[in-house]
Amino acid sequence: MALTANRDVDHYVDQELRTFPLAAGVKVYRGAFVGLRPDGYARPLVEGDRFCGIAYQEGDNTGGASGGKVAEGVGPHDSAT
Repeated sequence: MALTANRDVDHYVDQELRTFPLAAGVKVYRGAFVGLRPDGYARPLVEGDRFCGIAYQEGDNTGGASGGKVAEGVGPHDSAT
């Protein structure tokens, strides 16, 4: 189920923040699972995406081009590249 608001997460896999460039027209809420599309841009996780982390803060790129905004999060992958 997609998040419609920020969610507090008490525990993270690690404490190292990573930056995920956001896809065009997406909003990622704090606490959401973040996935990478095949083109390497992040969005809320959907089936088929590569899991890249949990959003530490909200990222809003609803009015921007791909890569125009970033979200910070914690997770197993350093970046979209």
